[in-house]
Amino acid sequence: MNPLINTQFFHPIPNVSGVQQTPRGVELTVGTERVAIDVVRDDIVRLRLSTGGSFDENPTFAACFKWPEATPLFSVEEQDDKVILKTDKIHVVVDRNPFSLSAWRKDGSCLFESAPGEGSDSGLVTLNDTFVVKRRYEIGDAIYGLGEK
Repeated sequence: MNPLINTQFFHPIPNVSGVQQTPRGVELTVGTERVAIDVVRDDIVRLRLSTGGSFDENPTFAACFKWPEATPLFSVEEQDDKVILKTDKIHVVVDRNPFSLSAWRKDGSCLFESAPGEGSDSGLVTLNDTFVVKRRYEIGDAIYGLGEK
């Protein structure tokens, strides 16, 4: 457990119980919340987690972009244990049980991957309207878009 963030009372994001393709990507039902993966470009996706069942309509300015007029081509593949959103350049893998996220470039190199763990030490945990994301990383990996307001 990270001594700077005590996640003892946090809960892991529930397993994926529903999948709905949207015009810009895919929306997943996880307990009473939703996770959206929106395709911005064929090499950029936006990840959102709802709070109280609703998405923040005034997101942070950690990433500023204009939605393209045409959504890049993408596909959503549902498997028993995972959901995969693919573009020409990347694919995002959502493990259903336990919930985890990872993204990979076309050449197989990792963009990000949820850190392993169980219970309050899982890679993605919530408590009320707060969430903590832990991911695997290598020395030299850059981390952008931390979402501070």
